[in-house]
Amino acid sequence: VPNRFVTRIAPDTDVSETGTWTPDSGNDNHARTGGDPFDSTHYTQEASPAANDQVTCGLSANLTNKLGAAPSSVGAVTVHAYATGNGNTARAGIGSNNDNTYDDGAIEATGVDTTYMYKTRTTKPQGNAAWSGSDTINARFKVVSV
Repeated sequence: VPNRFVTRIAPDTDVSETGTWTPDSGNDNHARTGGDPFDSTHYTQEASPAANDQVTCGLSANLTNKLGAAPSSVGAVTVHAYATGNGNTARAGIGSNNDNTYDDGAIEATGVDTTYMYKTRTTKPQGNAAWSGSDTINARFKVVSV
């Protein structure tokens, strides 16, 4: 049985947004949403959300560079998100290599209570190819309905 390692890499770049997302301080969404460990005092928000508003953060380099070693294989990638709000419905999604193909998780944030959401993929969303060290990861938070 090969050794397996689990690690966490926080997003370090803003990729895109639809709507007007405002970090609680500073100018970068990723700096407020990518903290490790989770800190509910750091956030970015959409004050007047509409369906399909979304904020996407990612990695500034591929997995090999971020890990400091070339992985022989990548078993899965998971994106995590927390949401609270005004009764909107939202989902966490995962993408790769800034190609605009995403797979959203089944757990939806609904209502005003804080909800933990995630999406795990064993393959990339586009074409279902295996993840590799040359991939970058995109984490998306999308408003489904208001």
